[in-house]
Amino acid sequence: MLKVAPGAALDANFNTLRLGVGSGRGLLDLRGATLTGGVLKANTLELGKGSVASLLESGHIFIDDDTELDAIAVRYLKMGSRGNARIGDPANGGKLPAGIGLNIGTESARGTIEMGVSAHGFTDAVIAATSGGDMTAYLTDAKIGQALHTSGANIIFDAGAMDSVIIDCTGTISIPSLSGTAAPYVVEMTLPPGAATAANVQLGVPENANSSALLELNGTSLTAGTVNVGVRGTLSTNVGSASCGLDLAADAVLSVDGLMEIAFLELPPESQTLYGLKWEGNKVTELEALKAAGKLAYDISALLPPPDDGEENGEPETASTNGITVFIDFDGTHTYVMLEVEMPDYSTYAFSYDLPLPVYSDVETGMTLTFATVETGALPYGNVRFTFDAVGPEEATVGVSVTDSSNETYTFSDSGSWGAAGGYVLLTDDTMVFDVALNFSDEGEYTITSRCYEIDTGVTVESDSIVVNVELEPLYGDANSDGAVDLLDLVFVRNRLFESVGQGDNQQSGCSTLVEYLAATSHRTVSLSSVMYREPGAGSALLPLRAAVGAGQ
Repeated sequence: MLKVAPGAALDANFNTLRLGVGSGRGLLDLRGATLTGGVLKANTLELGKGSVASLLESGHIFIDDDTELDAIAVRYLKMGSRGNARIGDPANGGKLPAGIGLNIGTESARGTIEMGVSAHGFTDAVIAATSGGDMTAYLTDAKIGQALHTSGANIIFDAGAMDSVIIDCTGTISIPSLSGTAAPYVVEMTLPPGAATAANVQLGVPENANSSALLELNGTSLTAGTVNVGVRGTLSTNVGSASCGLDLAADAVLSVDGLMEIAFLELPPESQTLYGLKWEGNKVTELEALKAAGKLAYDISALLPPPDDGEENGEPETASTNGITVFIDFDGTHTYVMLEVEMPDYSTYAFSYDLPLPVYSDVETGMTLTFATVETGALPYGNVRFTFDAVGPEEATVGVSVTDSSNETYTFSDSGSWGAAGGYVLLTDDTMVFDVALNFSDEGEYTITSRCYEIDTGVTVESDSIVVNVELEPLYGDANSDGAVDLLDLVFVRNRLFESVGQGDNQQSGCSTLVEYLAATSHRTVSLSSVMYREPGAGSALLPLRAAVGAGQ
């Protein structure tokens, strides 16, 4: 065992690094160590290769979150031939710490992957990512579990949690090619989003009744000249937000005695489709035959609503469920296993605003907000809630109070939402009316946005905005209470002032002119040049007060 002390630096640039080879066990403990350049580099990395007489040797490299390491770079990776082998953190199931990349070979110096090749005895060979990091591999061959003469095997190459992969293999990717055993074994290769190419892919060849061999593509596009899925082999494709899976040329050979399963995990973007297999030319007959024989299966269970009362969703490869359809299609150039989603026929809705004008700052303004069906559809949305957002001049605020038909009131400033946690039931043909009280702090232009959204999905049912111009309220207000702020109010105030000079509030405030009275009652600094009024019938136009009264008034 070689242990590098935590914090110590190691220039890990090896020609050949062998651990647990021959008649001994090997351990390189790099937990907490710092690797020069952040890379563990070797031309050949060989772990866990015992002799015929000593089949239980192991070769391990321990690294953890405290190891200063960004990537492992080797040309030839050999693990678990007559022994056990792992690279990673023993406290985390032997997995690689987060963010560590894996580079095998280069474009100019191709390498190989050999895991569980000619293994004897029980073999446990695992390299698995926790999360993050990128994988690149330029290979002549990759052999994951080949010729297993064992009493059992667990051979795992799991890069599925990494961020991306590029594999360029000029030869064969074998997972596995077996001989000489009937013992149980599990052999898996899992890849993340990216692209893999190989001349040939062999999976689960030949049959072993106690075995399983899996190649899992998680957003990976795989191109090969020959793909052979044996009886105990499964080629699994998980399609997320982008199309992926087998991408075959017209002359490619696809032979399936095991299972190809395509799972669609996400709905496609609106007006788009997703595929989980692409084959040049018209290959509908070949793929339909595989489907009919149970060798090609679809899984859309992730896209369906949860079952009621713990019941099963039913057959996951149903041709069409909830408007979701998986089918084989030839577009004139390529044949696809395609996912299509028929957009539901939902009702459409609109907001309308009954807002009396003009709108003054620092004065509560009542508004009726209506949300109603415009066009009735066949399908209802789930329960909904509403949001309100107001944006105006810098540092301006808007006080908002919304009262619904149940007399529940929701109060907030600038932005907020309303509706109980369970929301409102929205019918296909519906009208909802809300009484809204608004108080704008300052004059200027405000943009008000109302939104209705479905609670369970967050989907926006409708969103709409209006612009509100807020004015400074005339100082004298609707003094005569006739429902309008105009010159008549000014006359009313002027008459009242001169009728009450020396009496009541005016006496206490010492007001003897109209300007003084307006200033005292509004608590503002007032001059004739700053006071505005409206003529009866003059719309919303404001006129200067100086033109209506004398300077001494």
